[in-house]
Amino acid sequence: MNVYKIRIFTSFFVLRFVSIFNANAVSPLKTAVVRFEVKNTSSSLKLSYSEDHLRYQNDTLKLRNGVCEKIIKLSKPIYVSVRNDEFYGQIFVAPGYKSKFVIDVMKKTSNGNVRFESLGDGKIANDYLNQTRVGMTFPRTKIADKPVSENEYLIAVDKYFFIRDSICYSHKKKCETHNQIEPYLALFFDTEQTNTRFCRGGLLLNLMSNRRYSKERANTFFAKHIEPLGLHKEQVNIESFDSRYFFFSYYLGYVRDQSWATDSTLMIKNGFGYNLILSTKIYQGQTHRFVIASWLNFLADICKVYSSKYPPIDLLIEQYGVYIDKADKAFLLAKYKKNSQSDPTEYTENEIIKDFTVTDISRAQTNFKSKLAQVTLIDLWTTWCGNCVEGFADIEQIATHYADNKSISFIKVSLDTKIEKWQGTCQRLKIVDSPNNFWVGGELNSPFSKQFKVLYLPRIILLNQEGKILKLFAPDPRGKGRKELIAIIDKYLERN
Repeated sequence: MNVYKIRIFTSFFVLRFVSIFNANAVSPLKTAVVRFEVKNTSSSLKLSYSEDHLRYQNDTLKLRNGVCEKIIKLSKPIYVSVRNDEFYGQIFVAPGYKSKFVIDVMKKTSNGNVRFESLGDGKIANDYLNQTRVGMTFPRTKIADKPVSENEYLIAVDKYFFIRDSICYSHKKKCETHNQIEPYLALFFDTEQTNTRFCRGGLLLNLMSNRRYSKERANTFFAKHIEPLGLHKEQVNIESFDSRYFFFSYYLGYVRDQSWATDSTLMIKNGFGYNLILSTKIYQGQTHRFVIASWLNFLADICKVYSSKYPPIDLLIEQYGVYIDKADKAFLLAKYKKNSQSDPTEYTENEIIKDFTVTDISRAQTNFKSKLAQVTLIDLWTTWCGNCVEGFADIEQIATHYADNKSISFIKVSLDTKIEKWQGTCQRLKIVDSPNNFWVGGELNSPFSKQFKVLYLPRIILLNQEGKILKLFAPDPRGKGRKELIAIIDKYLERN
């Protein structure tokens, strides 16, 4: 795993759906009832939510005649992720709420999202979340697979946040007359305004990372566009997802990239543990406590794919646990112990995999092992993984490097839930003619993903012709990882 770039995907481990109230505040539990009426699909709903930034509840709700219901005991309001094979969204739920959502998967907006019609308590908040999700599209660094200029991107960012601010303002005005009925609404919109400020800073920092700006250009861009916002000088707002992610990922990543010249040896030696070292160096107070806990949580989640050449995770939890709550430290140690237990169904390096069936773009099925060469690079991806698609160009450069070598092949394997979405994206990316482009589905929770320990994307695996795993976790080909990956491939080609 590339330790120099933080993946957006890490948010799924440590930052999702944290309470919008202070995590340390304890209130009596109250029941919230959430009812879903879902049309034109029979797929179960999957809910994910948390009242703090460490412990998550994941529920699967089966539809009965298109209806399902969840009763949640809460001490504070939360955001809840709602998804199935057809859609994804967030809802706002608070103690005592009785909410209802009508979802028709056949009624998609122009950006392909499915609308959540909110009824009952929290309607104003959920109408806002729905409008910003289905009616707006994040500024893109590429349009029709062509990079936009820096100036075009900055204009798009300004336009996006002008509209988002306007939507927030109009909905907040509505809630002023509802505060006597729903006291949580004012705080919800205060939190959303914080989200908007930090989201802007995060998108600007992400542009620098995406374009791989040089140190000098990155510092110039930061001084002109991000420094004036003053976000990095604030303490993290635990109530705000975008504030949390700004400090956990975007800003930490920027400082880390600028530190490469002086700290490269330390980064290589410590891997993800370097983020703990750097966080202790640049953050204080609540921000420091939050980022340390979040990175330890991430390491506990990925312990099975964590390299033994880096400092042991349990020792890192002991070392940096002095900065976090004792109960959280105990939870992280227990989580690490549980997650690190071996599973006989999971593959290990040098093991020969069992054959399985893959589906090509025409929906014809074939045996996967029949496609293997002396050295085969497997590129796992999904259509929703921007970093995966971004890495296609790097994989293509490596393939060009070996164009005259018939002993190596390159295979793309999509984990998308819906084969139609994979097919459509392949059409858009113009990769439908590739003979080694396959689909297995199931995303990260499938038996395939469990066998290959797929906890993050993009993911590269190297196999030989008999299916022996040469490298279960090959380097990310983007940026600095490309040379390392080529060196590993050369080694295995020479051996054979």
